[in-house]
Amino acid sequence: MGVYRYLFSLLFGILVVGGLLIQFSYSYQMLLPAMNYDILSLPVSNKVVQSVSSKEVKRVVKSTVAIRIYTPEGKDIVIGSGVLLRDKRIGLVVLTARHVSLAILEKSPRACSILSSSCVELDASFVVTVSPDMRPSSDWAVYKLPRLPEGAATAQISNSRVSIGDFVWVSGVPWGRIPWISSGNIAWQWTDDGELLMGISGYAAPGSSGGGVFNKEGKLIGITVAIMRTYGGIQTSQVLVVPIENIWVLNK
Repeated sequence: MGVYRYLFSLLFGILVVGGLLIQFSYSYQMLLPAMNYDILSLPVSNKVVQSVSSKEVKRVVKSTVAIRIYTPEGKDIVIGSGVLLRDKRIGLVVLTARHVSLAILEKSPRACSILSSSCVELDASFVVTVSPDMRPSSDWAVYKLPRLPEGAATAQISNSRVSIGDFVWVSGVPWGRIPWISSGNIAWQWTDDGELLMGISGYAAPGSSGGGVFNKEGKLIGITVAIMRTYGGIQTSQVLVVPIENIWVLNK
């Protein structure tokens, strides 16, 4: 009887642990914690840019912006990231995550180059997909931009289909501290209520939302919108990405 009891306890333990390992939920990254309100200044010197390993990475860096606002206390903080694009119909735009746009309503947001710290105020109007349940696959927003920040450039959109295993660059301003460019690969693709969603390896954290995901040629294939959360905490290397094809407002 003792043996059976031992085996039952062992089996129950395996099931519990297994359940902890496989359960997860989407974790949207919106505002930064209060501890990050005393952020360091964003400028990155030109010397860093000149030492970038390739022209593809330069494209990534030059098209990445930090989305900044002033808090009610007057502090200048980063709450998200974005990508600069030039659309044939709309003109200059900033692409970011929808939940970032909702967090900056009525706060005079600015798109700031991660190279020069030059900022441009975002237009008061923006385009999003109306989705009451905030599905990750529709978590995007497009703002009009009057001009480019100094030292910045627009990204090119990839017209090539992506596959599992493809190499990617991931850009953004994690934790609202400093710009961060990491590499990874497309880990999986699936549909979310009929729309495509990608999972990639790489690095993302609160503040990375809206940052670009680029192929090996430095062309935009999507934006970061969330990371996985498990009982062990946030998984910064398991990143959810909205593919560029989901963003219907852009004339690709």
